[in-house]
Amino acid sequence: MKKWMVPLVCILWAAALIQTICQSSQPERLPVNIQNMDGMIPASVNTSFRQTQASLELSSPYPDYLPFSKQQELLTALAREFSIASPPAPVTVQKENGSITSLLHESANGTLSLEYLSIQNDWNTSDYLRIRLMLPSSLSLTSFSSVLEQIKIRYGLTGTICTLIQGTYSRPLTATERQAAASSLFDTLDASPVQSIRDGGTDTFYGYTDSIDSYIRSDQDKINVTIAFSDGSDQTTSCYIGSPIILDDY
Repeated sequence: MKKWMVPLVCILWAAALIQTICQSSQPERLPVNIQNMDGMIPASVNTSFRQTQASLELSSPYPDYLPFSKQQELLTALAREFSIASPPAPVTVQKENGSITSLLHESANGTLSLEYLSIQNDWNTSDYLRIRLMLPSSLSLTSFSSVLEQIKIRYGLTGTICTLIQGTYSRPLTATERQAAASSLFDTLDASPVQSIRDGGTDTFYGYTDSIDSYIRSDQDKINVTIAFSDGSDQTTSCYIGSPIILDDY
């Protein structure tokens, strides 16, 4: 290699390294705040909508194996990341194929659920971490999402943070009204519809937007916005808006 090439390669390598570090430390961009959804639903169905809950979830393989005592220490430390000064003691339950260590903290500001799963398969043990925040509609998800992003970096987690907004319509929505509501939400999120599925009383609409970094693939399609409507109890309709996917059953 010529002498002048050596410093040039070093400069290019350093620039690439700096760019990688900066990208990994930046929190993932969020869509517009889809809480307080009044005004985002077509007028024909907007008056009957009531938002009930919002949640954030991060599920990821854990990079190291931890004994029970260290699992409990980890969950306690994670609870303190969310400014919980005196979190409840974690509990470990043995299962046939492993164990679950969990911590549940409930307050007026919402619920924090932490789970550390050790799954044994033959001679191998796979560890997973699940962090879930369930928040009232009066609280914004943005600050809590930033905490989760920092936790991902600090603990070497690889999972995707999923956002979920839940609401209820006080009357049944027709298939046409569900389609109109989904189209309105996609427009608000600057997302393009990708595909939709109807299964019994449930309609699920999938879309994609460049404003959200993460996505999943369905065949060749990118998806990072999911909107679902399902028949609720007592002649109501439940609405779920998830990014990039809805992890809960609906």
